[in-house]
Amino acid sequence: MSVSAKRQWVYWAASILVVATAGAVLVLRGGTSPAQAAWGEAKDGLRTRLVANRATWTVGERVIIRLEVRNDSTQTLSYDEPQQVICEEGLMVRRDGKPVRYIAGAFQTAGTSRHIRPGETQSLGDIFVAEFWDLRAPGRYTVQFPETSLHMPEGLAESREDGKGSRPALPASNVLELEVKLPLDGRVPPLDLRSRAQVHLGRNPWPLSEFRCLALNYEADMPPTGGDWFAGAFATTLPDEPRSVYEDRLVLLAVQMPFCRADDRFGVAYASLKGSTIRLSIKATWAKGGESRLPYLAVHLDRLLAPGTYACQVQFQGDGAEAARTQTRDFAFTVSPKRGG
Repeated sequence: MSVSAKRQWVYWAASILVVATAGAVLVLRGGTSPAQAAWGEAKDGLRTRLVANRATWTVGERVIIRLEVRNDSTQTLSYDEPQQVICEEGLMVRRDGKPVRYIAGAFQTAGTSRHIRPGETQSLGDIFVAEFWDLRAPGRYTVQFPETSLHMPEGLAESREDGKGSRPALPASNVLELEVKLPLDGRVPPLDLRSRAQVHLGRNPWPLSEFRCLALNYEADMPPTGGDWFAGAFATTLPDEPRSVYEDRLVLLAVQMPFCRADDRFGVAYASLKGSTIRLSIKATWAKGGESRLPYLAVHLDRLLAPGTYACQVQFQGDGAEAARTQTRDFAFTVSPKRGG
C-alpha cells in the first residue's frame, strides 16, 4: 500500500460512523467520507442524508453542511426541492441534546420539482447553518433533516396527474454530529451585524439634529421599507418611552440620525453584538447637495436576541467641514419572553 493510500485510510478510519440500532437512527460525524456516509431510512424509494467536510468548527465560522437525495428504486422518481430547509422547522438542530435557538426571520420560499433516476444521488446545495441557528456556544451539535411533505395550495391539486393534494415527501436524513469549539484564545468573537444593517432616507423639509434610537417588533409579512416607515415609527414614540420587544417576534433596531442632504453618503463602519452589548458606528460623507432628508439606520436582528436587557452604543461621525465632530448615544432596551398569539 502506498504512503498516500495509507494516509487516506488512516484519515477515513479516524472519522467514526455510528449506526444506532435503537429506532434505526443513523448517526454520522461530520468529516466522514461522502462515499461512506450513512443515509437515513428509505421511504418510497428515496433516502436523504446530511454531510459535512469536517466534524469540528470554531465559534464564528460559517458552518456548512450539504443535503443529498438518493433514488434506491428501479424507476425514475420525482420530488419537490425542500426550499423550506432554512426555515425554523426545516432542520432539527440541537446542542448537547437541547433545541438550538433559531435566529433568522420568516421566509417565503418556492421549490421546483426534480426528477431523479434509479441509483442517482443529487445534491440540494450547501446550508449555512450558523446563519439561521445560534451556534455561538461551544458544544456538541446534532443536525437532522426531518421527514417533510409539502402541501399544495388549494386549487392546484387538480393539476397533478394523480389528483392528490400533497407533493412527494422526502424521508428523514441521518443525524449529523458536529462539534463547535472556542478559538485558541478562548474568546467568543463578536457577531458581525453589518450584513443586517441598512440606511434609509426619509423625506424631511426641516433640518433636525435629533439623534434617537428605538427597538421594536415588526411583522414578517410587512417588513420596514423606506425612510417614511421609520419616520412614522419615531413620530409615534416618545424619546424615552419604554417599548415591549418580544423574543418570538422579529426585532428591529432603528437609529434616527441627524439631518442630511439627498446626495450625502452613509456607511456602516462596524456593527457587532457581543453578549448583551450592541455597538454601531456610522460614517457620513457630506456632499452638500440635494433635498433635505432624514436618514435612518435599520439593523434587522430578527430573532437573534434571547430575553434580557441589552445596551446599545451608537456612534455617528461626519466627514467634512460641516460635521467634524462625533456624536454618540447610548440606550438600553429589554427583550421580553414570548408573547405568542
